[in-house]
Amino acid sequence: MGVVDYIKNCRKAKESAKKQVQDTVNSFKQDGKIIANDIKVVHQNQCRVFNNTIRTFPQRMTQAARRQVQAVRRVATKAINSVKKVVKPIVRPVQHFAQW
Repeated sequence: MGVVDYIKNCRKAKESAKKQVQDTVNSFKQDGKIIANDIKVVHQNQCRVFNNTIRTFPQRMTQAARRQVQAVRRVATKAINSVKKVVKPIVRPVQHFAQW
């Protein structure tokens, strides 16, 4: 798999992560009730996507590819943290679920 494919995959992963987070945030806004589990699932899915994207690349990664991976990770954590921020105020009663 070439660098171009790899970067394409990264971009795809990034987009899908963004979309997932957007969807969850929107659904939170709609019904106001938050299931911490939902977020857990989104988070797991994202981890899976990123791991798959990263693992399929051959061992000798170029600098650019490495940077790309970091960017993806950064976007992921940002997205996850923004979800956490949305969640935190509402999930007071089930705090122990939300800590992951």
